[in-house]
Amino acid sequence: MSHHHPGRADVVKRLARISGHVQSIRKMLEDDRGCADLIQQMNAVIKAMEGARHALLTDHMEHCVAGAVAEGRGDEAVDELKRTLKIAFR
Repeated sequence: MSHHHPGRADVVKRLARISGHVQSIRKMLEDDRGCADLIQQMNAVIKAMEGARHALLTDHMEHCVAGAVAEGRGDEAVDELKRTLKIAFR
């Protein structure tokens, strides 16, 4: 299903930064940096991914779910939100 995400630019920007950060971690590993430094940077990437996920979920609730409710498809919107949250927090 294809639809417009108003927060798309923000999520794309976040993912681009994350991608750069992952490449930096790879370089750190190749340069034999310490395990604690690597794990600290990996934790930063995980937090950044959680932030991107939060931004996308917020966008989904504010636009996709709210739009479906406004169109009278509230039950369907709640079911979709439940499925999305289950996927997001496996």
